[in-house]
Amino acid sequence: MGRGGGEVTSDRPSGEDRRRSGARRAPRPRPRRLIALDASVAVEILAGSKTGRTAAALIADERLAVPAHFDAEVYSAFRRHFRQGLMTRRQLDTVTAHLLALAAERVALPPLLVEAHVLADRFSVGDAFYVALARARRIELWTADARLDRAAAGLAEVRLIA
Repeated sequence: MGRGGGEVTSDRPSGEDRRRSGARRAPRPRPRRLIALDASVAVEILAGSKTGRTAAALIADERLAVPAHFDAEVYSAFRRHFRQGLMTRRQLDTVTAHLLALAAERVALPPLLVEAHVLADRFSVGDAFYVALARARRIELWTADARLDRAAAGLAEVRLIA
C-alpha cells in the first residue's frame, strides 16, 4: 500500500517476469583479489618506468596488502635517488605524496615476525616480511625483484612484474 492508501505499482518487471522474458542482469564484476605488493613494484610505479606503468595497470583492480615497513622501504629508495642528485626536491615531495595516498592495507609486523624469522635465512629481513605476509594471507606476492621471485619459489605464489 502507498502513503495515501492506494496500491503501489512498478513498471519494472518482477524477478520472475525478468527470468521468463529472457532479460539478463549485467555481469557481476570480478571480485577484487587481495595481493601482497613488494616495495620494488611500488618504486617502479612511482618512478613512472615502463615496468611501473605495466604494474599500475595490473593492480588497478586489485586490493593491496603490504607489511608495515613498506612505506619506509619505498621512501628510502627515493630518498637515496634524491641524495644522489637523480631527482629534485619537488619530485621527491610528489613521490612522497603519492606514496601516502597508495590505497593498501598496512599490516602490522608483530603477527608476521615468527614466520619472517623462519624465512630470514633465505631472504633479506625486509623481503622475509613480504613472503610471510603472502603466506599468512594465502595470497600472491607481486614483485619486480627477480632475486626475490627465485628465492620464494616453492614457499609462496609469486608474480614477477618485469
